[in-house]
Amino acid sequence: MRLFLLLFIAVFAFAKEPHHIKLVDNLDRKSDGYCLDVLGSGRYIRYDMPLQGHNCKPGLYADEAFVFENEQIYSPVTNMCVTIAGVNNSVLDYTPLVLQPCSLDSAFVNAKFMQAFEFTKNQKIKHKYSDMCLEMGESSDSTFSKEHTWRTLYMKNCDKVDTARSTWKFDS
Repeated sequence: MRLFLLLFIAVFAFAKEPHHIKLVDNLDRKSDGYCLDVLGSGRYIRYDMPLQGHNCKPGLYADEAFVFENEQIYSPVTNMCVTIAGVNNSVLDYTPLVLQPCSLDSAFVNAKFMQAFEFTKNQKIKHKYSDMCLEMGESSDSTFSKEHTWRTLYMKNCDKVDTARSTWKFDS
């Protein structure tokens, strides 16, 4: 109940409804596909770990709920924003994504730079200040249950991304 209340308050404050951020291509998960995911669930959310791709769960679980607004990708359950884990103002191929406080600069992290994303007409999630796009990893593996699988998530030069692993949609 507490998690639901936090999600409700955070969503109300951010004003838009949360959605799955889902790959258009289901890859090896023909029935459910892959979504942007915060590691863990319930009381065990691990916002200190890199974000991952995880098979999309039915309904909208808090760890897969995101709001894309004002060039930021916001996680209501953590009250944080998706942040490229680059150093200073540098984003390299295969740089992972983490959650950090929204719009708050910290050592080595320029939030305005590292939290700015665009959703392109080609359905790419592109870093606003570079030619890097969000891509899901090539390999998958099971989590604690063989029913669930995960993949890495990272930024990669938009001209070099695999279309199947970098074309996104927003699902309710």
